[in-house]
Amino acid sequence: MTSDSAMSEDRRAWLDRLLAEGESETVEFKESLDREALETVAAFANTRGGTVLVGVHDDGTVRGITTGKETLREWANHIAQATHLHPRIEALSYEDKTIAVIEVPESPLKPVPCRGRYFKRVAKSNRQMTDDDLTRVVLDRVGMTWDQVVEPRATQSDLDPEQLRRFRKLCNLKGRRPAPLAPNVGGNGGQGEEDTTVLEKLGLLRDGQLTRAAVLLPHLL
Repeated sequence: MTSDSAMSEDRRAWLDRLLAEGESETVEFKESLDREALETVAAFANTRGGTVLVGVHDDGTVRGITTGKETLREWANHIAQATHLHPRIEALSYEDKTIAVIEVPESPLKPVPCRGRYFKRVAKSNRQMTDDDLTRVVLDRVGMTWDQVVEPRATQSDLDPEQLRRFRKLCNLKGRRPAPLAPNVGGNGGQGEEDTTVLEKLGLLRDGQLTRAAVLLPHLL
């Protein structure tokens, strides 16, 4: 967090470019640090990161802001209280007016809330995240995909033995993850593996519970 400062040529060129290109997935113009500005901070953190320019009309016209000695510190506190984030805030002098630049990196700890709600950046706007959006974000954090999640309502009795047999044959034909036929199936002399063992090896059964991918098997064969 810094107060008004002179810009380097590179910084000036960067700001000129942002103003000329207009709002986007990573740039937002606001005339004040209002509720929507705070939502934008959270939305940027939940997406690809971005920059909020405060003191700029949505058409790119620089209106400027009035800053006091404690303005940026107060803004930092408002942002932290609403989002638990601490982005870099800088007040820059631009054409004899003051612009506040809030630079928000993409957060490694998603989802980031804004006063109890969650937003993501889509094109030039903020959208409230759906339950599916939040689920995907949480799964990404733990290194899982949707189909790897356990489906507590399903049991092995829901799986058709014939479909499992066909699935084993398909795995063997592909040659990537061998799945020996069940004991005494196809004249294998009892050298095969039980369905439960194969499902566990293929990651379709975790701690005795089927994953969503296992439940989808009938629809894939």
